[in-house]
Order: sequence, then C-alpha cells, then structure tokens
Amino acid sequence: MDELRVLEIGTLTLFKPVYPESTTWLCPAPMPEKRGCADPPPPFVGWNEFTKIKQRLLSGAYDLVVYLVPGVLRRFSRWWWKDFIRERLCHHQAVKTLLREVRGMPIAVLDMGDAGPLNPANIPLLDCCRAYFKRELPAEPAELLSAPGAAATINASHNSASATSRLAKLRTISVGLCRERIAAAPATTLEKKVGVFFAGCVRNLAIRRRGLS
Repeated sequence: MDELRVLEIGTLTLFKPVYPESTTWLCPAPMPEKRGCADPPPPFVGWNEFTKIKQRLLSGAYDLVVYLVPGVLRRFSRWWWKDFIRERLCHHQAVKTLLREVRGMPIAVLDMGDAGPLNPANIPLLDCCRAYFKRELPAEPAELLSAPGAAATINASHNSASATSRLAKLRTISVGLCRERIAAAPATTLEKKVGVFFAGCVRNLAIRRRGLS
C-alpha cells in the first residue's frame, strides 16, 4: 500500500518529520523569533510556490490536507512583528479560499491555540473540513463558540442541524504515540509511581480554571 500523500500547511509541522517522502510542507516565512536559529526546520515549500501547489491539489496529487491555523494574532510594537502578522493574515485568507475550492478532499484542521473559544475567522473551516482538532477541547464543545461573533457566525443562515453537524467535527488532539510505544505498552494497569503536575497560565481560560479542582 502506498503511503498517504499529505499536504501540510502551517508554521509548524507534524507529518513531515515522520513521513518526509510523502509529505509536502507548505509554510510561510520562518517565525521571527526563530530567525538565525542554529537548527533550521525541515525543508518546506515557500509561498512563492502557492500557485503550483494549488494546481497539484486540484489535480488530485494529494490524499489529505492538514492545516495548522494561526493563533489569535495580537498587536506588537516591533515593526517586523506588524509586517509578520499582516503577512500571516494574507496567508490565512488564501488558504481558506483554497480549501473551500477542494471540498472533496479530506481536510484536517489543527488549532493549537490556548484560547478556549474558536477564532471567528476559523469558523468557516468547519464547513470544509472532515475534522477540526482543538488543543483544549471542553466537555461541552459548544463553549468554543462563546467568543464574540463566533456563535453568530456559526448560526447565521443555518439551521440547527447544520450547526450540530459542524460541532460534531470537533475533536481533541491525541497524545501521538508511535506504533512502537503502543505495542510496548503493558497489557494490564501498573501501580501508580509517578505524579503528573501542571504549570501554566489559567487566567481567562475557563477550561483550565475548572481543571484546578
């Protein structure tokens, strides 16, 4: 069986390191804080090749599209951050337009943002994707639509059945264990010898505040 041909889009990559031969990584310019890093990222396709990638996608050259959406873009004082944010917004809009044009293609969206509610700009991706993976998925997925404008975006001109279908696409992100680790896992539960602790921000994050108890 041939390997899955994957088009991975975003500033980070999950598939390319594991399946380097069958994955094409379409990435914006490297993150500003990583410029000059001693360890460069794996080879990626720059946005100057976006048109060619689009043609290949429409011709059926890929079996799966994985899109890592940008997080909530805030304002920064440094001039190069402003240019970087403006560039990412343009890329995000271009990708959303592309994904709407290839609705028959299996699309997986990855949202690694800490913020609980979905970015309203990402809501339309629920229409064209097979699954939308959220880093922190609450017990009630509808809570992800509590951001200003999100609920209105998902409900405008759509009936409740359509909204239910969109919410059904929300998934949590798995641990990501390799096949070897899964095979080596014990068949029975072992005695607990290790405690797991969390250190991180909980302010303005309802999911984490509930987890403190």
